[in-house]
Amino acid sequence: MTRSQSGDLLPLDQEVERTCRNFKRALKAQLAAEEELAQLQIADEEEMGDPQDHDVVLPEEQTMGYYWTARAADMRSPIQHPHIPANNFEVSTSVITMLRGLVVFRGKEGECPRSHLRRFHDIIDGIKINGVPAYAIQLRYFPFTMEGQAKEWLDTRPPRIDHHVLQLGGQVPHSLPSPVQDGGPA
Repeated sequence: MTRSQSGDLLPLDQEVERTCRNFKRALKAQLAAEEELAQLQIADEEEMGDPQDHDVVLPEEQTMGYYWTARAADMRSPIQHPHIPANNFEVSTSVITMLRGLVVFRGKEGECPRSHLRRFHDIIDGIKINGVPAYAIQLRYFPFTMEGQAKEWLDTRPPRIDHHVLQLGGQVPHSLPSPVQDGGPA
């Protein structure tokens, strides 16, 4: 072959082995996904059985506006903030930034909720405001220390977490299910 006929040549791949490995890996992942989908379809068919044996219950028809409208029950915080008679209390953005940098609890495996509360108390106990009880300050800042699964778990709680939970040092009373008991972060 001469240089004048080089138009039919494929471009040179400098890293042939890596390209081949990546291609094989992608092919294996695709085959595994297809196999899993086939198994799920078989399981669904076995579970459903004869379609005439099941009564289909359709959900109540709602407009799109219903789903887009925020309801008060969905927006309510699970933490009950006490009334603060003092008018000199403001949630400080610098304290929130410090808490998010030093005391974040995500609910991941291996994270200790007790050490999270200890670090939280170490920082918050340094904040004193005349006429504002310490537990009121704790309840205002506590949600800012949670992210991820822990924040999602907190947001699904009914509105009844008060200052007694924070005073227990992380031990959740029996009336309030722990995240482990109801499928929240471990």
